Amino acid sequence: MSTGSDSFTEKTDDALCFLASHPALYHPDIVRAAQQELRRRGLTLPEIAQGATPASLLEYAPEPERSNSARGLLLSGALVAVVLLGAWALQSTDADAADPTLSTERPISLPASVVEQPATNDDMMPNFESLAQERVREAATTVPAAEWRDSIARNNYQQMVARYWTAEYQTAWLLTRTSQRPTPDPTLLGKINLIQEQWGRLTHAAEYDLKLRPVMQQRLEAMLLGHKRRNAVLGLLTYGFNGGDSLITREIQQGDTAAYAVRYQVLATRLPKQLPLLPLRSSPDVVRSQTVPTRYPNTNPLYLLHNRPLASDPLSDGLPAPVAELSSTEIDSVLVLRPRVATQAYGPRAHDGAVLIFTHAPHP
Repeated sequence: MSTGSDSFTEKTDDALCFLASHPALYHPDIVRAAQQELRRRGLTLPEIAQGATPASLLEYAPEPERSNSARGLLLSGALVAVVLLGAWALQSTDADAADPTLSTERPISLPASVVEQPATNDDMMPNFESLAQERVREAATTVPAAEWRDSIARNNYQQMVARYWTAEYQTAWLLTRTSQRPTPDPTLLGKINLIQEQWGRLTHAAEYDLKLRPVMQQRLEAMLLGHKRRNAVLGLLTYGFNGGDSLITREIQQGDTAAYAVRYQVLATRLPKQLPLLPLRSSPDVVRSQTVPTRYPNTNPLYLLHNRPLASDPLSDGLPAPVAELSSTEIDSVLVLRPRVATQAYGPRAHDGAVLIFTHAPHP
């Protein structure tokens, strides 16, 4: 299975820690690649989540017993593999530590309208495994006893319930946290990717014949409706982060409420009289910083050094050469203009925003 090493170098620390600490949710190659990337950045590997065991989709018949000789060969092969993997891991770690060209700094790609902000503990997305398991236990009370006695249908349904509530709680948390933050979260896109992967585990499994009974199938269809609502909201949130006028728009607010209502279909309970509403929050049109934000892929903001426009290559994600050559000690201040204000000031060429850079000494 190809893990795409380049994609892992683009992931945030939070995303890598989540992948490395949840082997039950991902392929072993993905977990191993995330752990290797964390080592490359000089970070401590996270602890494996308690009770994490590989999750299977359907029940399978046990494998036939092997003979003693076959079992002995398998055991010998496993011991050799463990020794080889241990030697490879030590060699890889020593090589990374010895190579001075490897950077331990976190690569962060931000849109031109967002200034890098340090992550805090409040930005760490919970896994919500305990809450999801509570919902799994409650599922027994919402399904007829005759259906619940079907062991294959019950086990598969429980796994779908756990996947739905994990993704649902994560999405709701992200929207609530986004509405509460005073500044945009630079790790937002990484969190959205992780949540979409969690939703994907639900939708991909739903494509198989899970042998669900009628009421279970009805509740699964409600879960898939919840995914549809949440996916639309996450798409709007991504658009807002990449250069829209606000992060929590009225469309996101309404989509969140609609997705929240689906919860009650899954729980088979009546809707409350009033559903929660996310507070609307607009991002500032002008942000002051001491550093130049990294260009986000597929964007081409206008850069101005002491009001002198600088062209950049739209096919690359690099900064214009005069800007890239500036040291942090030379920069006095940076103003980041969101697209709406930037186009008013500089016309269509600033459709992706503008970055105004001022140095301590006049720049030629």
